[in-house]
Amino acid sequence: RVPYQKRFTNPIGIYQGGMLAACLDETFGPLSYMAAGGPCLTLSMNVTYLGAFNEQMGHAEIHADILKQTKNFI
Repeated sequence: RVPYQKRFTNPIGIYQGGMLAACLDETFGPLSYMAAGGPCLTLSMNVTYLGAFNEQMGHAEIHADILKQTKNFI
């Protein structure tokens, strides 16, 4: 759960996309670590935004699931 924080917004009060992408990576990281049984890193991340995150929303929820895991990739 990511709370809305004005310091991470643009001049019209919309959360910066890069900040949301960082929140996504912070969610994927621990999940990947647990699945891999050790350190791993994000090789590629593509984000498509479907709408704005603004103050009226209060917070954003981020959920992560492993859809496929091989020896080298999650």
